[in-house]
Amino acid sequence: MASSLECDVIRFVTGNGQKIAEVEEILDELGLPLPLVRTNLDLDELQAEPRRIAAEKCEVAARTTLGPTMVDDTSLCLEALGDMPGPFIKWFQTRDDVLPRMLDGFESKRAVALCCVAFSNGGPPVVFEGRCEGTIVEPRGERGFGWDRCFQPDGSDLTFAEMPVRHKNKISHRANALRSLAAYLRANPDLLDDICDISQKS
Repeated sequence: MASSLECDVIRFVTGNGQKIAEVEEILDELGLPLPLVRTNLDLDELQAEPRRIAAEKCEVAARTTLGPTMVDDTSLCLEALGDMPGPFIKWFQTRDDVLPRMLDGFESKRAVALCCVAFSNGGPPVVFEGRCEGTIVEPRGERGFGWDRCFQPDGSDLTFAEMPVRHKNKISHRANALRSLAAYLRANPDLLDDICDISQKS
């Protein structure tokens, strides 16, 4: 496991403590333990495609934090509902059984989990997208958060909430987005000159 870095911080904008904990776990497993600090800002909910939502939220947040900023915006696109609820998933789900009930009467239970991570260190936000395709099932498992108990990724008999955390953190939509972010930061280490030295991280 990579050691902690002595450096400045990146403001990770979220009101969800479980989300930032998962992001930190994934980045640590990728060998890039960025110094994230949770920042809860009241950002407007935009009606746009997911990448634009993440970029605009990050731009607004960066003007507020006046420093390096990350935003993670997640969508769940249900095939039977024309890719709704998409980025508005958090307003649709209040109980574990909501998603399966939304698909009652529809043949397709297919879904795509989408994560857009936006990063800015003073310039225009750069957005990294990760996807994970799967199926909506009846709630199973005790791990995770949000709709993890109802999402069974392709190639697995387990929901996100049933599988070991390390396995989920290798295949999830969030992991795929953060993997792209990590590759970008390693290719552009000057973006983090004022924060930390990642030149030795692999």
